[in-house]
Amino acid sequence: MLFLRFFPRILRLATRIVAKKRSAPAVLALAQMERTPRPAARIIVLLALAIAASCFLLTLIASKEQRNIDTATFSTQAADFSGSLPASDASKTFSQLQTYYSGLPGVRSATLGYQDVIQLSPDQGASGQGSLTIDGVDSGTYAHTAIWPASYSSQPLSDLAAQLAAQRPDGIAHNVVYALVDLATWQRLHLTQGAQFTLPADSSRTSHVNFIALAQINYIPGVYDTPTEAWSGMGLIVDYRNYSAVKAQATGAPASSLAPNYIWLRTNDDAASLAQLRSVLPNLNDRNQVLATVQNDPNHLGIVGVLYIGVATALVLALIGTLILSWLNASNRLTNFAVARALGMAPRQIAGVLLWEQGFVYALSLLLGLGLGILLTVFVAPIVGTLPAGEGLDIGFNVPAIQVVIPYTQLLLVLGVLALTCMMALLRMARIVSRPSLSQTLRLNED
Repeated sequence: MLFLRFFPRILRLATRIVAKKRSAPAVLALAQMERTPRPAARIIVLLALAIAASCFLLTLIASKEQRNIDTATFSTQAADFSGSLPASDASKTFSQLQTYYSGLPGVRSATLGYQDVIQLSPDQGASGQGSLTIDGVDSGTYAHTAIWPASYSSQPLSDLAAQLAAQRPDGIAHNVVYALVDLATWQRLHLTQGAQFTLPADSSRTSHVNFIALAQINYIPGVYDTPTEAWSGMGLIVDYRNYSAVKAQATGAPASSLAPNYIWLRTNDDAASLAQLRSVLPNLNDRNQVLATVQNDPNHLGIVGVLYIGVATALVLALIGTLILSWLNASNRLTNFAVARALGMAPRQIAGVLLWEQGFVYALSLLLGLGLGILLTVFVAPIVGTLPAGEGLDIGFNVPAIQVVIPYTQLLLVLGVLALTCMMALLRMARIVSRPSLSQTLRLNED
């Protein structure tokens, strides 16, 4: 509506600019549009809405697909397979477990570790009950195993894992655990880099473990906020050997009591490898299985289907509307073009008039459509985080962060279809204008 109000002024300004160049086709084209702006405005609004709707809906579809991938990855703790080790592995050593799981067909990388959940209470500064998850990982293999998007931390995971490995000897020597601290914990404990903090070592709270904040990260994969706990969504990533040595010393427990209890696997994505691993590891969280379940969920399919129908509707309306409006515009101006030809205007100049008219219309349509599409994408696309994710997939409060994905290939394809439609409309107008003879067009009642 704002564009329609200013459109006559835009035409007036464009006419003044081209008049200085003394180009007859340009002046005639823009002057005619200034006299009767409604036909051009109809095509501009139609194409702009089609472009804006297509850009927004395709972006929403791509963002929804990426959201499903991100949430499936986050729910399986940034690994293709993850979960607690079976009880039958309790008697095996770290080396034996590493050799066994790394040697499974289809496994590209395996990380053993220890997952611990510490219950928090108001004496830790909380206003209510809560919990904190500690992932003790093998820092030598974790960077090769975990699927770590850039939104999880400002530093690459390889650098963070290398820092944990480098600080391991110092941590064991000084009875302190170096930790990667997630944003929720960092803020609630008011930490700074290098700050020391203390957490209970067990549920009895008779012993404590000292930690040093090595670096801040945004999320711990698999750790969600919950509305029922005042302290939630909190977690640490530590080096397994560093944590097990310090905790064993704090609790007086033998080192064997802190044997690995959790595993993360990075695997091949082919169907044969996944099927074999699922038969061997039936109790582990399966990222590909979770993603397939979500992608085939009726909620997801229904939402994506409606969005694709919206894109198709916009394109069909733009195609039909542009061709019809162009035909009506050319048919209603046959006499005007015939008079121009009778006054000595060459067919090439007539084509130039059409090219100036349609070029101006299509340029404004593209700018207006892209501008509106960008506004919709920026302010409305994040709603993808509130759309249903499917059965069996737990999503916290915008965790992980919502990513707006722009499908450039699909957008270029849509713009190509619209450009082809506009070219067809221009050729149709040129054919209508040039087809009838001057004598037939200018005759009145056959006199």
